[in-house]
Amino acid sequence: MTTGRTLPEFQRVYTDGYDLSSYIVETGEQGVAFAEPRVPALADPIIGTQPSDPAVTCGPWQALFDNTATSGMHVLANAAQGTRRNILVAYGIQAAPAVGDPVFCVPALQSSYKGVGSPQVTATLKFAYDSNARLNYWQLFGNLLHVIGAETSANSSTAAGQDNGAASSKGGWLQYHITSITGTGTVTISVDDSADGTTYAALSGATSGAIATASAPVAGFVQLATTATVRRYLRWQIAFGGSATACTFALAFMRGI
Repeated sequence: MTTGRTLPEFQRVYTDGYDLSSYIVETGEQGVAFAEPRVPALADPIIGTQPSDPAVTCGPWQALFDNTATSGMHVLANAAQGTRRNILVAYGIQAAPAVGDPVFCVPALQSSYKGVGSPQVTATLKFAYDSNARLNYWQLFGNLLHVIGAETSANSSTAAGQDNGAASSKGGWLQYHITSITGTGTVTISVDDSADGTTYAALSGATSGAIATASAPVAGFVQLATTATVRRYLRWQIAFGGSATACTFALAFMRGI
């Protein structure tokens, strides 16, 4: 991970287990804004605010219109209208995204899909936060733990760990995107944590569970208890079952605050 300013060309977008980066032209806005209702009592000397539930913004996206079977933007977006989509926007810093770089993750309803005919045929997509996802966290910005790419064995490297900030007992949540699995069987994506960046153990509850190889492409999110302890260093982990031999995936973690 590097630090500093960056450019839109270093963003990457993963949705429902598909890498849409070669289709997305503009990602719009991503973030959370808290409403500030003002309800002063008669005797209040100063008018203040009490933040209420936040509004989540994701998009709108502008994308290239492409009807390639099973993977084209038009095929995927048209089929997903009005449904929940697991979205991960990775912000590479002065380069393609790397472990530790910022991400924005959200389960969102695709609220609209439109074709645009000028200056070339493109498409626009809008999203709204899916309250039915019952996400217990408003922390939608986190860090990338695994760059999209293939793994063939469990992670035993301490160098692959990411300094995720001070340990806390405020939980967090993970989002994973699996684009492909080689072989037949299952794959389990999970997160390990460590106090010192050297000795790692499984972070309790931070696992996708066993995912059948035929399910890919697939994405999902997993929440920890809001009081769960998460140690300072995090790393990706993977386990194979049956005759599964490789998995291409991206993984991010959003620490509770």
